[in-house]
Amino acid sequence: MDREQLKLALGSFKSACMDKGYIDANTPEAFAFDEIYQGIFIVTVWVKSEWIAHQENPLNELIDLLYASTEPETRRSILTLRLAEDVDYSDFLRNAA
Repeated sequence: MDREQLKLALGSFKSACMDKGYIDANTPEAFAFDEIYQGIFIVTVWVKSEWIAHQENPLNELIDLLYASTEPETRRSILTLRLAEDVDYSDFLRNAA
């Protein structure tokens, strides 16, 4: 699976995250994808600061939602799911491109 295929495959996960208030619907790029091997990615999810501040184990919540909203083939392409607080990340996105 390449980056664009993974991005499309994670559409339902992104929608579920927005529905639950984990990520901001106005954030154009709520996910960042770092390919570390052919078709294997580290996926960073930019979550709302106010959501993460009130969670005991936010990573477990995201992993549960990932499993509920994606197919096994999609999850096999993700080596690591990483959380980052939604702050001004425009510099990061510019440098990642």
